[in-house]
Amino acid sequence: MPLNYFYIPENINLDEVFRNNPISHIDGFKRDKLLYVLHLLAEIPSTNKDLTGEDGYIPINAEILKEWIGKGYTQYLNYLQDAGIIECDNQFIIGIKSRGYRFCKKYQQTLVPIPVTDRVLAKKLDEWKSGRPSIEIDIHASSNMVDEMNTNQPHSSTSSSASISNIYAPVHKWYNKGGLKINHGLAHAFNEGEFAKKRADRSMWDKTFTSHGIKWKNPYIQYIGNFMNIEKIRTSQCNPHPDSNVYRYHSALTQCKKEIRNAIKYDSEELVAVDLSNSQPTLLTLLLDDAFWSNIPQGGKLISSDIPYLLSSPLFSNPNHFPYFITLCKNAQSNRIKEKDEIGEYYRMVEGGNFYSAFRMLLKERLGLEYKSNDEVKPMLFTVLFTDNRFIGQIEAEPKRIFKAAFPSIYEITSSIKKNDAANLPLLLQRIESYIMYHRIIPRITREKEYLPIFTLHDSIATIKGNEDYVENVMREEFAKCLGFTPHFKRDYWQESKLRNL
Repeated sequence: MPLNYFYIPENINLDEVFRNNPISHIDGFKRDKLLYVLHLLAEIPSTNKDLTGEDGYIPINAEILKEWIGKGYTQYLNYLQDAGIIECDNQFIIGIKSRGYRFCKKYQQTLVPIPVTDRVLAKKLDEWKSGRPSIEIDIHASSNMVDEMNTNQPHSSTSSSASISNIYAPVHKWYNKGGLKINHGLAHAFNEGEFAKKRADRSMWDKTFTSHGIKWKNPYIQYIGNFMNIEKIRTSQCNPHPDSNVYRYHSALTQCKKEIRNAIKYDSEELVAVDLSNSQPTLLTLLLDDAFWSNIPQGGKLISSDIPYLLSSPLFSNPNHFPYFITLCKNAQSNRIKEKDEIGEYYRMVEGGNFYSAFRMLLKERLGLEYKSNDEVKPMLFTVLFTDNRFIGQIEAEPKRIFKAAFPSIYEITSSIKKNDAANLPLLLQRIESYIMYHRIIPRITREKEYLPIFTLHDSIATIKGNEDYVENVMREEFAKCLGFTPHFKRDYWQESKLRNL
């Protein structure tokens, strides 16, 4: 049985805590259960990079606590709060938000491992790590879309399900072989340095785009999340697993900060990641095409019914919305032949491989707006993809309003997709990406070069240096078949020297 550890802040001395705060009110108290609660505050950020709110509170689902600790989990939470180790935001909304917890400022320190001593809990942790549940999806979820077009929206069915967890097996096996190694000293030093910089300068904080707008990421939560992922890779406990929402394959490697990956090798050999350039603008072209939604064959180009789980959740709440949406797409496509039409211009920008540079030029020509770098215009697309339609009236939504002015038809189509739920658009894009990756590219590489180590990073594939030409060629050909045009790719060579120089 593998030795398991809890990770907690280094300055928490439990013996001292117990002396100062005697335990007399927790039925059947177990030290490891208390440690597990503390460990969750580090574990959860390591599995979700976007779950890092500015205030640093980590939502903990009560059902998870009940499963691992039992009905008395609230006693452990109350004890840690009374002892001044953690604090709660006291915000709970049924079915929407769990209560959030964070370490008190005094304990926002680096982490140290504490061995798990409770045999029952240790066995449970081993079982969880070695056997996450497979994903069940309806293989007929979108097959009846054409029949439903005139009367309703595409729908999902729950009549017949089939496991697709085996499609991840070609990637999973390379995690099991244990070849991934990390220079953890170098990685931890970089992580410490980043945390110190952000703690000293608020302007260096990272941000993310949510349905409610731009949110800042708490540096300490990012720090402990990165710390945990470094340790998981070091101990070969990357915990690879698919998700049942967008069907991506997650692990400590995918959750690891991009810069830290430079400290990772496979059996002492350097790795390189081949990445789809401008992935979101590129994949969006499919959603703008009425033929994709109507399942009209286009010489092998991807259609919606090809993806069994694309519509495993309803897209539109109003049954009359889908015909209206199809009309929007048809009108947009019919205008592509017109000179300087926005849809045609958008496709040319994507196919050119330099979308953001071309977007900057277009903004200058059409709207008289001048931007110095691509980083300044990327938020425009991100706000369109990720934020709620109602966000457009906010002060921070200026990039969204500019995109709407430049691409009114595209904005109308994307807004229509998000009318029922702001999460619909990124969800669809990521499901398309997952399908192309795990149903087209990975199977082909496995057939042709079964011996080649490969690791997926959502829209990119990492492999041993020297094989990047082959991997890129497969990705280029398979994406071209699915999209109807050949997209562009970029390479990221993972080298320790890059991390040392950051």
